[in-house]
Amino acid sequence: MARQSSVLIFLFILGCASSETKLDPQVAKEYFLEGVKAKEEKRYDDAIEVFTESLKYHPTYAQAYYHRALASLKMRKREGVSIPTRKLIDAAFRDFTSAINASPTFSDAYFSRAMIFLSRARYREAVADLLVCCRYSPRDVEPHLILAQIYETRFEGKAVLAMNHYVQYADLGGTDEAALAKAEAWKALQKEPVKEVPVSQDDEKRARELHEEFKLLFAEEKEEAAIKAIGELVEKYKHTRYFKGREVALTALYRSLKGTSDKP
Repeated sequence: MARQSSVLIFLFILGCASSETKLDPQVAKEYFLEGVKAKEEKRYDDAIEVFTESLKYHPTYAQAYYHRALASLKMRKREGVSIPTRKLIDAAFRDFTSAINASPTFSDAYFSRAMIFLSRARYREAVADLLVCCRYSPRDVEPHLILAQIYETRFEGKAVLAMNHYVQYADLGGTDEAALAKAEAWKALQKEPVKEVPVSQDDEKRARELHEEFKLLFAEEKEEAAIKAIGELVEKYKHTRYFKGREVALTALYRSLKGTSDKP
């Protein structure tokens, strides 16, 4: 009985040793290139399988994790795929994270993971990843645009940060017209001296009324009247505390809308 047990243990050890994959970066690269080809040919299930083989030979191959994640995201858009969308996105998220762990300066992986965070309304995590993108890819315009939009629409009191990212987006050569208008408005605002005007309760009340009036008209798609209301607020009531608390966003919005309405 003891001899039989010894034989079984030996066979078990031998089996484990024979099934162990030997690390080989060159073999991993060959599998990786095969996976890239399959992904380009839209054979995403094959691509995922081949990238997985690549990682067996090189477990810290950041590019293999990254491209496997992209293949998972592409696969979810194909008809007839039996894997639930959520599961594919979760797999992509894990692979983007593994790519980042393997290569902490991999800005494309940070950006892609930020998009998943953003799709799940996890804005703080998205901002953190996008800021890393800006650090490691300082000439990339897209992170600045998305950061500006997040700061402007998803956080209170972050209007200045939003406008600064719009400016960086513009300075780097971004082409989104709305973003460029906001950047230009913010630059112009820095040059305009503000005269001190006594503030009355009536002025404060009128500033609030004009803002509410603008929001109502804008929601009803009465663009001309909405621009007139916000124009009066910006041009006549910029001295009020109500306006100063929203100065950056209101000014940029007004100039953006006014610039759009002036176009033929």
